[in-house]
Amino acid sequence: QNIENSNFDSISKIYWRNNKLDFSSINSLITSLKQFPVHSYLIHKKNAVDELNFRYLIDDENIKKLLTKKEIEENKEVVSSFTDIIKDLKMSRLE
Repeated sequence: QNIENSNFDSISKIYWRNNKLDFSSINSLITSLKQFPVHSYLIHKKNAVDELNFRYLIDDENIKKLLTKKEIEENKEVVSSFTDIIKDLKMSRLE
């Protein structure tokens, strides 16, 4: 009934993540992920799974060696897909 009448609870805050990520270096990427929103009705997403997973991966020395500036810039899709890889790993462990 509420949906048919377009009667919804009001929303006062929305989780927000920066969409202008800087892939020029690992530190630049992390800094851009930590950027806070400019509007008061937006909330910075703390402990986002993709950011936590990325931080975990960059602590791995084997992966860190591969993440030079050139590789990050040329492989934005690969860096961005870390979340999917980790989700798949977590799901396979749960099954």
